[in-house]
Amino acid sequence: MILEIVKQLEFDGSFISDVLGLVLNKVDSEDLAKNCPTSWLQDIIKQLQLKYKVQFDEALKDIPETKISTDGNIALNICIAGCFEPVTICKILRYVLRDKPDTCLNGIYVLIMLSNKDPTIRKLVFDIIEQFDTTHKWLLQQLSNQQERILADNAQVGLLLTDILAHRTSSSNKAAVNLNQLMETICSNDTPMYVKWGILNCLSEVKKFDIVQTLCEHFVKLFENKTLDQCDLKILTNIVRRLDSNVMAQMSQNSPIWHFVVFVLNQKRIVIIDEEKIYLPNCMLNQLSRDVSAVLPEDVLENLLDLVCEQVALCEEPEFISLSSKLFKHLDLNAKIISKILVQMTSINSSKGRNRRGLVTPTVDILDSVAWKKGVSLLEFIQSKKKIKNPQVLLPILFDVLKKCLDFEEQAVVEYPKQLTLALVLLICCNVDENYVSESDFNIELVIQCIRASQNPQTHYHALLVLAHAAKIVPKDVLHHVMAVFTFMGTTLIRHDDAYSFEIISKIVDTIIPILVDAKQVTTISDVLRVFIDALLDVPEHRRIPLYTKLLTNVNVNENLYLFLLFVMEADVLQASREKTKIEKGVAPPRSKIALQLCQEFSPVTTLQACVQLAQYVNDLPDEKDDLPTSGSSSLPPSTNYTNKQFRHYKYLIITFLSSLLSSREFIVKIATLSKSENSSIESLYKELIIKVLSYIQRIQKVSDSSADSPQSLYWKTILHHSYELLDSINDLLSPRMFLLVIKGLLVHSMVNVKKRALELLNNKLQGNLLSFSEQDKKELCILIKPISLIVENESQETLIQTGLLSLKLIVIVLAPEEPEKFVPVLEFVASILNSGKMEGNVLASVVLCLAEVCAVLRAHGLAAIASFMPAFLHILKKQKYQETYSLLLLSVVTAVNKFLESFAAFLSPYLPKLICESSILLSKWGSCIEDSKCQPLIIRLNGIKKKLSTTIPARILISVIDECYNTLLAKRYYNALVALMDIMEEQLVSFQSMDVAQNMSELTALFLKALEFRSNHSPSLEVANLIENQVIKTLTVFTLKLSESSFRPFYLKLYDWARTNHERLITFYHISERIGQALKGLFVLFASNIFSNMSNIIHKIDEYAFDDIKKTVLLLEFVLKTLKTIFTYDNKKTLNRDRFQLIMQPLVDLLDKDIDGIDALVKRNEQLLTPTIVSFALALADDVFWKEMNYQVLLKMRNPKPELRLVALHCLAEVVAKLKEDFMPLLPETIPFLAELLEDEDERVEKACQKAIREMEKMLGEPLQKYF
Repeated sequence: MILEIVKQLEFDGSFISDVLGLVLNKVDSEDLAKNCPTSWLQDIIKQLQLKYKVQFDEALKDIPETKISTDGNIALNICIAGCFEPVTICKILRYVLRDKPDTCLNGIYVLIMLSNKDPTIRKLVFDIIEQFDTTHKWLLQQLSNQQERILADNAQVGLLLTDILAHRTSSSNKAAVNLNQLMETICSNDTPMYVKWGILNCLSEVKKFDIVQTLCEHFVKLFENKTLDQCDLKILTNIVRRLDSNVMAQMSQNSPIWHFVVFVLNQKRIVIIDEEKIYLPNCMLNQLSRDVSAVLPEDVLENLLDLVCEQVALCEEPEFISLSSKLFKHLDLNAKIISKILVQMTSINSSKGRNRRGLVTPTVDILDSVAWKKGVSLLEFIQSKKKIKNPQVLLPILFDVLKKCLDFEEQAVVEYPKQLTLALVLLICCNVDENYVSESDFNIELVIQCIRASQNPQTHYHALLVLAHAAKIVPKDVLHHVMAVFTFMGTTLIRHDDAYSFEIISKIVDTIIPILVDAKQVTTISDVLRVFIDALLDVPEHRRIPLYTKLLTNVNVNENLYLFLLFVMEADVLQASREKTKIEKGVAPPRSKIALQLCQEFSPVTTLQACVQLAQYVNDLPDEKDDLPTSGSSSLPPSTNYTNKQFRHYKYLIITFLSSLLSSREFIVKIATLSKSENSSIESLYKELIIKVLSYIQRIQKVSDSSADSPQSLYWKTILHHSYELLDSINDLLSPRMFLLVIKGLLVHSMVNVKKRALELLNNKLQGNLLSFSEQDKKELCILIKPISLIVENESQETLIQTGLLSLKLIVIVLAPEEPEKFVPVLEFVASILNSGKMEGNVLASVVLCLAEVCAVLRAHGLAAIASFMPAFLHILKKQKYQETYSLLLLSVVTAVNKFLESFAAFLSPYLPKLICESSILLSKWGSCIEDSKCQPLIIRLNGIKKKLSTTIPARILISVIDECYNTLLAKRYYNALVALMDIMEEQLVSFQSMDVAQNMSELTALFLKALEFRSNHSPSLEVANLIENQVIKTLTVFTLKLSESSFRPFYLKLYDWARTNHERLITFYHISERIGQALKGLFVLFASNIFSNMSNIIHKIDEYAFDDIKKTVLLLEFVLKTLKTIFTYDNKKTLNRDRFQLIMQPLVDLLDKDIDGIDALVKRNEQLLTPTIVSFALALADDVFWKEMNYQVLLKMRNPKPELRLVALHCLAEVVAKLKEDFMPLLPETIPFLAELLEDEDERVEKACQKAIREMEKMLGEPLQKYF
C-alpha cells in the first residue's frame, strides 16, 4: 500500500518531505513494523535520486531486509541530507528514540544534527546522545555539557567546537584525534557532500591555517572538473569565510589557498544559503576586508588585483563590480603593483589598420580585449582613490594610456577611457607634492589634444581640471598652450549653464591666471581677457558676475581692471560697427552695462584706480586715428586697423563709461559708507583722477575750438560736454571734507591748468549747493585761503589769478557773515594787490570785484581798510573815462562803486566828489548805449550808482557834493557829465520829503540858479545848452512838485526876476515855465498872471531881440508860445479878461505873417505850435465877442500879398472852425467874403487849399457853404 502511494505521487520541490511525512502520518509505528517491508525506504531513496539526484550515505546501498528500527544511522543520515522540513525530522528522530536500535549511532550524524536551527530538533538530538551509544562519544559529551547554550543558539556549536578542538590545551590528544577524524571524514571521497557540508558547518569557526589549506587543496581538486551543485557551492562559501587575516597573511603564490581563491573567483554560480542568494566571487571579495588585504604579500596582492580586474572586465554582476570598487577603495594601495595592468593596456596592438606613415593605428577591436577592459576597470576603481602610495609612478603610464586613446581615429569610442585617465591624473596632481612629480612625466600636449580632439563636454571638463592643476607642476608648458585653453573655454564651456562647468572654469581661472600674472605675461593676459569678453553676452546671466569677478580677482584686479574695461568698450565698438547699430542717447551698450555692474563688485579704491588708469589712457590717445603709433603695445586697444569712426566712438565710450560709473547710485552709496580712514586713503586717487580729467578737458577744449568749422565739430563738443559731466561726477563723489583736502592738494600742483581747474571746481561748489556742507565743513574752507592767496600773489597767468580772486571772494561770501573779523586780512591782502599797481586789464577787474565783494560782506569790519585802497581805486576809476570800448575792467569798477555805496556810504564823504564826478562822466558816456546789449550790464550798474547815491547819502551832504562836482565838471568842460550829475540830483529829489525841501531850500535854490545860468554864461553851443538845460529843468520840475504853493510862488518870481534882465535867461525861464506848467497844469495858471505882459512884449517884439543866433530867437518864441498854450489849455477858471485878451490877441495873430527864420519854418511852426496856441486861446476865451474880433484879424492875414502867408492864415482859420464847430456860425457871414476871394486867388495852391478848407468847414458846421458863393 505504501509503495503504491509513493509511485502515485507527483514529484515537486518538497518531495522528500511529502513522502516521508505522508508515511509517518498515515502509518502507525506498529503497522509500519508489521506491514511495511524494508525495501520501501530503498524505493523512496531511488525515487529521490532519480528526481533530485540526492546523494546519500553509502551505508544505504546495502540495506538489509529488516525494519527501519534496526538501523538508526539510516534515519539520521536521511535527516542530515537537508531534504526534510523540521517537523518531519522531529518525527524521524522520535521514531529513532522509540526504536532504540542495537547498533552504535554515527556521532558525526549526531554532531551535524546539533547545528540544526530548530531547537526542538536539537533537544531530540541531545536525547539521542543520552540514550544511545555513539562514535565520538567524548566530543559529544563535551557538547552535552553545554546543552543549555546550544539549545538557546545553534551557532554555539561552532564556537564550542572551536574552543574544544582548536583552543584547549587539556585533553589535547582527544581533541586532536577527534579533529583529525573529522578532517579525514571531510577529505574522504566516500563521504557524501551533505555530510561534508554538515561537518564544515559545525567547524565553521575553526580557522587554523593548516586546516584551511587542507580544505582548500582537497576541494579544489574535488571540484576542479565537476559541475558544482548547491551543496558544493555551500562548501566553497564555508571555506571562503575561513580566509581571515591570519590565514591570508601566510598565503603565498601558488599555495593551495591561492589556487582556492582563484578557483572561487572564477565561479559564476549563485547559491542560496538560508534563503539568501550568494554569488561566490562576491563572497570572496567580502572576505577580503581591509585587514585581510593589508596582510597579503605584495606579489599575491598584485596578482589578486589583476585577477579581480579581469573578473570585473568579464562579468556582468553589478554587485561584484561594486565590491571590487570597495576593495580598491579601502585598500592601502601601492601604485607599483597596479602599474602592470595599465602597461598591458597600452601594449595592445591592433592587427588591422595602419596609417599613411606605416604606423599601426589602434582600432575598436582593441576595446574588446581583456587587457584593455582590465585597464579600464582599474581606472574606474582608482580614479577617485585618494590614498595611493607612490602615485607619481603612474603618471608616465597614464599619459601613455592617454596617447593610446588619442591615436584612435574614432575618438568617440575612447572618450570614457580618456575621462578616467584624466581623472586619475588630476587625482595624482591634487595629492602629490609638486616636488615629487617630474616635468618630463607630465605631457601637457596630450591634455591639450584631448580638448582639441574631443567633442565630449565631460572630456573637456576633465582635461581643463588637469590643466588647472598642471599649472602648478609645469607652469611653463601651460603658458605655451594657455590661449588654446582659454579660446576653447570662451567658445564653449563658458556658455554652459551648470554648476559643474562653472566650477571647472573657476579652477582654471584660479590656477592658470595667477601664473600669467606672476610671469608678467601682459599680452597673454590681454588675450585671455578678450576671450572672456567675447563670450560676455553669452554667459548665463546669474553666473556672469561671479565668474567675471573671480577672473578679475585672479588677474590682479587693481592693475588690470582698466584693461578689462578697455576691451569691453573695444568689443562694443566693433559690435556696433558690424551690426551698424546706432547707440541710443543716454543708453550704454550691452557689454558696458555689464561692466558697470561688475565694477560694483570691487572696492571703491580698486574702481577709482581703474578710473585713473582709464583717464590716463584716454589722455595718451591721439586726437585722430592716423596719429596712432604703428608700433604700440599689442596688449592695448585700439588697433591701427580701426576706422576713424570706430576710433572716435571708442574714445566716446570711455568718457561716457567713466561718467556713468562715477555717477551711478551704487558707487555713490559705496563711497558714502566709507570710514574716515578709508576716505583718507583714496584722497590721492581723487587728486590724480581730477588732474587727468582736467588735462583732458583742456586738450579737448583746444581741439574743439580749432575744429569749429570741421565735420567733427559736433563730436568734439559732445566729448567736451561729457568730459565736464565726468568732472562733475567726481566732484559730486567727494564729501565736503574730502573735497577740501583734494582741492588743497591740487592747488599746490605744479601744473598751472590743474590749479586753475581746481579753483573752478571750488568756485562751482561755492556758487552751487552748499547744503551738504556742515557748519564745520564751511569753517574748514579757511584752509584754502592761504594757497589761493599764494596763487594770486605769485602766479603770472591771468586766468589763474582771476579764478583765484573769485575763489577768495566766494569763500568770504560764504563764511564772513558769521565771523567777519576773521576775514579782514583777506581784505587787506586784496587791497595790497590793488595798491601794488602790477595788475592790469581783466586781472585788475577781478581784483576790484574781489575787493568790492569783500567790503560788501565785511561792512563795518572793513572800514579801517578804506583809506588804504580808496586812493588807488579812485585812480583806476578816473582812468575809465578814457575807455572808448566796453571792457570787463570798466564794468568791474562800476560794480565796485555800487558795492562801496552799499557797504559804507556814510563813510565815503572824503571820496564822494571824485566818485560822483567820475560816475557822472561814465553815465554821460555810456548811458546812451541802450540798444547795445553788450553794454546793458554796465548801464544797469551805472543807474544803480545813481539810485544808491540818492538813497544812501544824506541830502545835505549830497547837495553840497553835487554843487562841488558841478563846479568841477563845468571847469573841466565835461558838459555831458552835468546831465548825469543833475540826473543824480533828480533821483535824490524824488525821495525828498517836505521837511527835506524846507531844510535844503536855500542850497537847492542856489544850485539850480547856478545850473540854470549855463545857457547864458557857459554855453559852447545851442545843442549842448539845450541838453544840459533840459536835464536841469527836469530836475527842477521834480523839485517844484515838492514845493507848497507858498514856497513855489516866491521861488518862481525869483526865477522871473532873475531872467528879465537877460535875453538868454528868458529862454531858460520860459523853458522852465513851459515844463512847470505841464507839471502843475491848472495850478500854474494862478502864477502866470505876472508874466502875461512880458510874454506879450516878447511876441510883439520878437524880431527885435538881438541874439547872436536866429535859432535862439526862434527858441525863445517857441518856449513862450508853449507856455501860453499850456496856460490856455489848463485855464479852467477863465482868467482871460478883456485886458489880457487885448494884450495877447494881436501880437499872437500877428505871428501868422512873421517869417523870422523863413517861410518854410513859419509854415512848420504854424502847424505845430502857433495855430494850436491860437486855437487853445479861442477855446479859453469862450466868448463870441472875443472870437469875432480875433477871427477878423485872422481873416485879414488871408489877404497878405504872399501866397504862402495866405495859406498859413487859411490853415489857422480852418483849425479854429474845426474846434469851435457850430459856435463858429455867428462868425460865418464875415468869413465868406474872405473865402470867396481865396477861391479866386491867382495862386492855384491857395485856391485848392481854400476849396479843401470849405469842404472841411461844411462837415464841421453841418451846412453847405456853396450857396454863399
